[in-house]
Amino acid sequence: MQSTGCCGTDFKREEISILGVATLALPLFFIGLLTSALLWLPAKLVSALEKPYRMAAALRRANLEVIGKATLLPRLKCSLSSSAYSLSPRASGLVFRGFNLGVLVLCWSVVVGLWVGLVVT
Repeated sequence: MQSTGCCGTDFKREEISILGVATLALPLFFIGLLTSALLWLPAKLVSALEKPYRMAAALRRANLEVIGKATLLPRLKCSLSSSAYSLSPRASGLVFRGFNLGVLVLCWSVVVGLWVGLVVT
């Protein structure tokens, strides 16, 4: 393990910290999602915008993969996926793949809601 001495970070670990996922990967995912959505139609019409569109799509996919690899509430994830399996195997897979993203969006919603509540009052 290579320790940098900065914030306890080492670059040879395979697991991704929840703090890194919540503060870096999730905002970058939404930036890539927004940029992809805004460039989708213009990229179809103007070929010069195809490369920025592909870069935004790659940013979105890469961060979604990082979010998916994080270990967030593994027992709850497994339990919800297995209960969704009774509906259909596809629903179970969708719950399993989207669980981390849903948890992080929920956490960010609570944080932003509390922040707005403190600012308004």
